[in-house]
Amino acid sequence: MNKVVFLIKHLQQKNDFEKFYRIHLAERLLCYRNVDMKVEYRVIMKLKRAYVNGYGYSNSLFASRIEGMHKDKFVISRPIIYKYKEYNFVNKCILGTLQPFDLNVEVINAVHWPVTYPKSMCRVPSIALSAFNDFKTFYSKVEGRKTLKLLPQFGTVELDATFYDAPRSSKRSCDGEYSTTNNQCCVERKFKVMVTTYQMFVLDMFNTYDFLTYERILKETMIPEKSLLNALQGLVQFHHLLLKFPNCREIKSNDRFSINEFFRI
Repeated sequence: MNKVVFLIKHLQQKNDFEKFYRIHLAERLLCYRNVDMKVEYRVIMKLKRAYVNGYGYSNSLFASRIEGMHKDKFVISRPIIYKYKEYNFVNKCILGTLQPFDLNVEVINAVHWPVTYPKSMCRVPSIALSAFNDFKTFYSKVEGRKTLKLLPQFGTVELDATFYDAPRSSKRSCDGEYSTTNNQCCVERKFKVMVTTYQMFVLDMFNTYDFLTYERILKETMIPEKSLLNALQGLVQFHHLLLKFPNCREIKSNDRFSINEFFRI
């Protein structure tokens, strides 16, 4: 690491490195579950050495931003989510209200993070939107002057997924027709799968439909097209949760997708 710091210190144009590092640091901190706080902090402190001036101080905006990203992740967000869990526990004991799933939130400062807001907000499934609005209400009581914006492109979801050896009946295809498959002999299998938030939005549609075209998914979810392509390719080629027709790598507007009922981990 010391050799890397030495090289960075002598770079004439540090902008490309700074942009690259901040993007990948953001992805690592927000999208990966097992991130070592101490390791990340040590790396950031070493990188700051590459920006120290002749007086022993670091005046680099890059150094302050990556340090701010670390602080948002490990210092600011954690106490907030602990308070939120206590808030939910009180509501459960006193009011009897239950959250449909466990929610972990990263509250980040837009000044520090290399995030871009989508031109239009995607359509969030009602159960997820309700959970976000509940946290937003709680957060407004804790930090009254701050406004939260949802960034679904960074989230991950652990799903309880149920699969059958044959398609279930009473579901619609994308043209609105209902299937009538007899499922008396179906074998039910349950798995926990980890997907991105965008992938969860897509999978949620298959609770209603047996088959969906790419064009229909794009229209219904309003996910940015590039992000949707990545999400679908991951669901088909990496997770094997969806089947694509025709079975080729390239995704076109009329391609159809369905749940892979024979999914195995």
